[in-house]
Amino acid sequence: MTMLHQARLSHSFCERTRFDEGQQHIGTPAGDLHLLRLEGLMRKHYCIAGILALTITLTVHSLAQSPALSGPAPAAPRKSVAILIFDNVQIIDFTGPWEVLDEHFDVFTVAETLRPVITSAAMSINPKYTIENAPKAEILVIPGGGGSGSGKPGVGQQVANPKVIQWVREEAKDAQYVMSVCNGAFILSKAGLLDGQTATTTAGYIELLKTLTPRAKVVADQRYVDNGKIITTAGLSSGIDGALHIIDKAFGRGSAQFAALGEEYDWNPDNRFVRAQLGDMPMLNTFVRLKFVMHAKPLKYDTSNQLWHSEWLLETPKSVSEVMTQLNNTIANQDHWTRQRLDSGGDGTSAWTISSETWGNWKASVHAEVASETDDRVKVVIQVDRLPNDSL
Repeated sequence: MTMLHQARLSHSFCERTRFDEGQQHIGTPAGDLHLLRLEGLMRKHYCIAGILALTITLTVHSLAQSPALSGPAPAAPRKSVAILIFDNVQIIDFTGPWEVLDEHFDVFTVAETLRPVITSAAMSINPKYTIENAPKAEILVIPGGGGSGSGKPGVGQQVANPKVIQWVREEAKDAQYVMSVCNGAFILSKAGLLDGQTATTTAGYIELLKTLTPRAKVVADQRYVDNGKIITTAGLSSGIDGALHIIDKAFGRGSAQFAALGEEYDWNPDNRFVRAQLGDMPMLNTFVRLKFVMHAKPLKYDTSNQLWHSEWLLETPKSVSEVMTQLNNTIANQDHWTRQRLDSGGDGTSAWTISSETWGNWKASVHAEVASETDDRVKVVIQVDRLPNDSL
């Protein structure tokens, strides 16, 4: 029974009672007048009841059609992210962007085969797809890890693998964004994707990327570089910044800020912290020799974009003069500094300057001295300062 029908029945019962009362006076002027009034009232009430019932019916129908009651509209399909992984891949290079992008995209891994991938820190990862059966993705992420030279474990082996390079090249054609992290930029370089682009990579490989990618403008002063489609980031945690930048581009600044807070990450889109701009980078080969070849222990390691002050303890039977000879040769021949003449200091002190397109202009002093009475430990102090005419 419709609501309109119910309203009419209810109204009819009430008016019928009043009509019966009027019939008792039929034939009298008062009775005839009473019946005329009742007929008018009945027509009026029928009209009101009809309008009321129609209004209720339309209201119920309208509410039933509203999104709040009929359920949310189907969500648009989520875009996907394909992350290339390989043996010796750097863990944070692919897990950092994965963690950030997963909130807004469907993320999956791709490798040459389905066998477990062993990362740089021996983590074992099972790829979801191979380069033969991976679905198309709107976003392609190429992490780094290992050596960059062709054939070296990690990125180098991918650079030397024609199947992987061809897959990257083909996937990039249809992708909305392609992002490299760290020395993953060398894979993009091999695929020809950096030609005519501005690019960056991890600080220690800036010069090599310049050499191997002469058609690209390689920069050392940006945490990530966005060419529109091709995005390259600096090392390690820079990939997180690149991933947040993609969310910023795809969903807006607020979504990127919300995602960063969700990761408890202090994200600043204008972050000037760039490893390649810090004071130790012009002596990259020197600190690598101290730490990994001479096995010196860092006692102090303060660096910024204006200076580098470090103190090292070296357990060695070598004399101060021999230690300084090793360091001086590395500074001069591998880091390409120019030695300055000193009037004092002897064999235990040397002074240097450098003017570099990549690193800027710096001055440095290196000092070594015996650290114990037994002559089996040497302390090395290095002070590097950016020259005033090259301050940031």
